[in-house]
Amino acid sequence: MPIITGNNTTNSTISSNYIQVPSGTTGERPANPTSGYMRYNSTTGYFETYTAAGWGSISTPPLVTNVS
Repeated sequence: MPIITGNNTTNSTISSNYIQVPSGTTGERPANPTSGYMRYNSTTGYFETYTAAGWGSISTPPLVTNVS
C-alpha cells in the first residue's frame, strides 16, 4: 500500500479501496498552509482546500467516475 508524504503534511494512504487524506478539527489546520492543501475537517464534516482566499469547504463532494 503506497504512502504519500509531503512537506508539512500528515501521511496519506492509498489502497485499492480508499484514499486516506489528512484530517482534523478546524483548530488543527496547518499553521502555514500553501495553496492546494486538501484535508477533511472533522468539525464541519466536509473536505476543504486552501487557496489564496483562505480555507474553503468543498460542500458538494466531487463525483468520481473513473480511477486510472
